[in-house]
Amino acid sequence: MDPQTAHDTDRLRALAAEFTDWRVGHGGSGLWWAVRHNDLVREPTPEILRDRLRELAT
Repeated sequence: MDPQTAHDTDRLRALAAEFTDWRVGHGGSGLWWAVRHNDLVREPTPEILRDRLRELAT
């Protein structure tokens, strides 16, 4: 596994652990996404995705 893939995997695991009610992923288009029920959130970086999911939780 190349270093970038390993880094992305670590970031996905961290997001999944923090937001257990969301399914998270990193798409081929480069966007990071999260899905819960009928809600879909897509952002360019995992940091922005984390911030957005925190906003939705409040």
